[in-house]
Amino acid sequence: MSKKSKNFRVFIGFSNTASYFSSLAEGFDKLGHRVEYIDLEHDHPYLRKFQSQKPSLPVRWFERAHRKHKLSPSFWTRQLLACSKFLCFVFSLLRCDVYIFSIGETFYGLNDLLILRALRKKTIFTFLGSASRPIFINGVYTNTGKELSLNKAVQHSHDKRLQLEKIARHCTAIVENPPAGQMQSRPFYNHSIIGFPVSLSQRAAGTEAQKELDPLDQPRPVRIIHAPSNRSVKGSDFIEQIIAELKAEGFSIDFSSMTKMSNSEVLQALSECDFVIDQAYSDGPLAGLATEAATLGKPAVVGGYAQEETLRFLGDTDLPMSLYVKPEHMKDRVRDLLLSPALRQDLGREVKNYVTREWAPEVVAERYVRIARGTAPQAWLVDPRQLNYWLGCGAPKTLTIDYLRKLVRKRSKRVLGVLQSKQLRAQILEVVRARDEVPASTSSGEPLGMEKNPQKLPE
Repeated sequence: MSKKSKNFRVFIGFSNTASYFSSLAEGFDKLGHRVEYIDLEHDHPYLRKFQSQKPSLPVRWFERAHRKHKLSPSFWTRQLLACSKFLCFVFSLLRCDVYIFSIGETFYGLNDLLILRALRKKTIFTFLGSASRPIFINGVYTNTGKELSLNKAVQHSHDKRLQLEKIARHCTAIVENPPAGQMQSRPFYNHSIIGFPVSLSQRAAGTEAQKELDPLDQPRPVRIIHAPSNRSVKGSDFIEQIIAELKAEGFSIDFSSMTKMSNSEVLQALSECDFVIDQAYSDGPLAGLATEAATLGKPAVVGGYAQEETLRFLGDTDLPMSLYVKPEHMKDRVRDLLLSPALRQDLGREVKNYVTREWAPEVVAERYVRIARGTAPQAWLVDPRQLNYWLGCGAPKTLTIDYLRKLVRKRSKRVLGVLQSKQLRAQILEVVRARDEVPASTSSGEPLGMEKNPQKLPE
């Protein structure tokens, strides 16, 4: 950035999904911008903190009041929280030029967007994970072992659409993952191009840990890590069945499934493994765990259905995609990595070079600066009316289609009106009607994604 360019004063809040926003704050700091960063998810074991700049006093008051009310809610802690939030908001208005909000949250439930807009503040909303994905294709809600209420799905979809439309009317820009952006009502910046900031300090720590690895030429089981935050959504049963079948083929595998571990413990385990199996039903090639593994030069097999949709909007971005495959192909890719230490090293080196070059915190932060200044390329934008993907995330496609079938049959096809793409709605209706001609899947005991004799469906 030019030395003559004005440095921004950036406010970032209020969550820290997969340490994205703490790493982004680090990037702005390295570019010389002042950052006011608030994380209200203090006790999440996977998250890193941003410590490069000391928070201002109103920010610290707000965080402490929120923590106190969360631990011991009462009338007085609620009043303290309300006062500290107001002071923090007023302080930010006097101090900050750019606001970056996570998961669609602001200080006052989006009602403060009018004030921010009137004062010509730049507001960027970054959507990660389930923050904007339609509920009826979101495994967090549909793949729980208990069927999501159809009434809840309809109401949630309606409320979410209103929220996203309000954001779209008043914000400066939106950053979104195309396979999850079906409900966005205005063009958004492609999350896969903007990038997932990776903490440089954490990468250095992981590199040191790697020195203790066994040499590859010593015979030992191949170490594979899987660290699900939600076993059903990540397809853990399906992944464990893959491992069992490969062991039955004679492969020597040391497989670890890690849950409720701190970020430092996960990083240590990643540094000592040969490769990672992230999840089975992702709508992106490099989610949180796969990105962490990439910083340590570890390849990650990721399953999902959104390969074509991701590639359609990447442009010249050379995002590594070779290990992002459909669930039914995951075992083949795992087998390839088991058979070839050289392939593991080559793919690990490729993805590490990519995230080091393209997803360093200051590189991602600079892209946000370009968005705030209005100088970001048009090629970074995605029109939600052009989206084709509808198989969602966190669930096998048979489960998603079965739920859509029930939703459309019992609550009418108008519920699909929350999707911006006409062709997308037409595709869903076509598949739902085709599905009506065969019995709905009733499998609950079989591992997800391994149904016997599955119905052939359009890709």
